[in-house]
Amino acid sequence: MKYYKILFLIVLSSVLVFSCRKDDKTQFQKREDKVESRTRSEIIGTYINGVPVLTVDEVNLVKSWNNFLHESGVEESVSTVGIELIDHKYYVVARGEGVKSVRALVADNDVDAVIDYKVTCTTTDCSSTPRCFPQGNTCVPCEKAEHKCTKIISTGSI
Repeated sequence: MKYYKILFLIVLSSVLVFSCRKDDKTQFQKREDKVESRTRSEIIGTYINGVPVLTVDEVNLVKSWNNFLHESGVEESVSTVGIELIDHKYYVVARGEGVKSVRALVADNDVDAVIDYKVTCTTTDCSSTPRCFPQGNTCVPCEKAEHKCTKIISTGSI
């Protein structure tokens, strides 16, 4: 009888150990699948000490952003792209001579990545102010009603 109890405990322990390992592998595989399903262009950065940091090449990002603006009918061009804190949130901000274009960031905690969101707000009228940035699916307008803040929804990533 004593041997049956020991054998039962060994079998039970083995089942528990192997089932936990399987769950761990499944969780790891799900994370890997999610990373794999993201195209490189969607992931534009990562978080370091809780702060988003761009990890993509800025020259290519500027070129891609200008293509996006021109395809959307905006004739101005940007020359820099960076991450800025606006109204207590981080945004990707592209700036040029008299133009500012802002995109919201999405934190994907499963892959520890920064992904750009599809709503972009662009202005030439109030580019030197902190206004004209995405808030949900709309743009926070410029201070003056006559200043234009254009919302562009993209189908792809920058």
